[in-house]
Amino acid sequence: MLPFNRFSGVDIILGPEMKSTGEVMGIAPTFEAAFAKSQMAANQALPKKGTSLFSVNDHDKRDVASIAKKLMDLKFRVCATKGTAKALRSSGIDVVMVDKHYEGENNALTLVKKGEINLIINTPSGKKSQSDMRVIRAAAILHNIPCITTLQGAWPPLTGWKASIKEDFTVESLQDLYGDSGRVVSGKVVGNG
Repeated sequence: MLPFNRFSGVDIILGPEMKSTGEVMGIAPTFEAAFAKSQMAANQALPKKGTSLFSVNDHDKRDVASIAKKLMDLKFRVCATKGTAKALRSSGIDVVMVDKHYEGENNALTLVKKGEINLIINTPSGKKSQSDMRVIRAAAILHNIPCITTLQGAWPPLTGWKASIKEDFTVESLQDLYGDSGRVVSGKVVGNG
């Protein structure tokens, strides 16, 4: 989990050297709950409801429907930019189409700034698509909206949402979990962001 909110104007697209960096952890009986706790610790708590915005590259369009369906199961509304909306509709997803930030009045940037978007899933590819959504990703950081930039990266938050909706989380000290020998005492799973 990188603290992008501390770096104004920096794009959140990660290079290979940055994808393994982490600074927080969550401890819970399940990976899902541990992941949700790690996001809270990084000040990126997972929204429990709201509207998701999808804008994915052409390669990801064939796989994005399962993520959108999962979000709909969690009672999220789904909106998407034109090409992604077309792909979602062809998979039977009820989706609201929105314009990109430089198009029309019903555009993604305006919705982000008005607080009408609670989650962004954006998988850019190539310089043009990266620059198209860069402004929206930057606005997401300013408004503390979770922004996921790979489909693979969407699954842990989805399972974490389910856990955060079902469970009340508790705080436990490492001393309670680890004995003097440094071994796990309670068998809890650790997830990091």
